[in-house]
Formats: sequence, C-alpha cells, structure tokens
Amino acid sequence: ELLFPSDGDQTVSSFPLFQWIWDGFRSRISIFEKLPNQSSLAEAATGDTLFTRDLTQTVFQYPSAGVRALQPGRTYVWTVDGYIAAAGGVEQKVKSPLRSFTVAAGQAATSSLLDELERALDPKYKSIFDQIRAEGLTPFGAAQVNGTAVTGPDLQQLLDFVRNNPGAVLTVGIE
Repeated sequence: ELLFPSDGDQTVSSFPLFQWIWDGFRSRISIFEKLPNQSSLAEAATGDTLFTRDLTQTVFQYPSAGVRALQPGRTYVWTVDGYIAAAGGVEQKVKSPLRSFTVAAGQAATSSLLDELERALDPKYKSIFDQIRAEGLTPFGAAQVNGTAVTGPDLQQLLDFVRNNPGAVLTVGIE
C-alpha cells in the first residue's frame, strides 16, 4: 500500500519522502516522469525509469545529490514492487498500484521532511532549522525520536501529531 506522496498530490517537494506498507523483506521503488503526450499513468510507467532503487525499508527520501532532481511543475509516477521468497529460492514480485504526484512550483526544491517538521513546530524553533540549512546538513540513516528508532509510518504519525499539537514539543535539538 502506497502512503506518501498521495495520488495526485500537487504540493510535493523536489526531494520527496516516499512511504509505503510492505511486510516482505525487500522492495523496489521506481519513479517515472509523466510526459505531456502520455495520457495515463500506465503509459508513463512503460517509459524510461527515471529512478529505481532496491530497499529493505518502507520509507525512502529521494536523494538530493547523484541523481536527476525532480523538477517543479512536472508530474511523476511511482510504484513499488515487493518481493517474497518462493519455493526453490525464487522471488515472486507483487506490484503496487501506480500513483502520481506533481512537484510544486516555486521553492519546492527546498521543501522536505525537514520543512514539513519546521512548518508543524512552533516558530520559536526557527533558528534551529536555519542552522541546519546554513551548515548544509541533510537527514540520513535511521530516524530516531527520543533515542528510539521509528519507521516511516511512525514519522508520518508523529508529524501529524505535531501539526495538531505544536505546543506538545518541549525541545528540539540537532545530533
């Protein structure tokens, strides 16, 4: 099940956070650009793959370097193939539905999970986010909240909680 970006979302950053549910060991995310002359998501997904990566987790931040950046105003199609072991050591592929999103115009390239969190938190933490950007820091590795590892759906749930209860966060720090 594909969670984020949601189908048809037009406010996605150039470096989106992808989330899905899959209880198998391995999956592969694939991203395609939907060209203006393509009338369906399926048609876009038969074109050249813009990006693909095998993963063992169900959350993935589109890289900010080493790959072609997703362009503001353009629409992209994404899908995840889940792999399950079958008899004889053969893997079987389970395909997700196709979903589309459009990268927001304007300053979308700087938007990310970090931006989402900053918007959700009290403005008194703005200086911390300014420091993160000034030092060129980017998120990587496993996410932790209060020293405990969290999954993609956990992060989304936490972000939703912070949006609805911004005063519940007592401190924010950089590690």
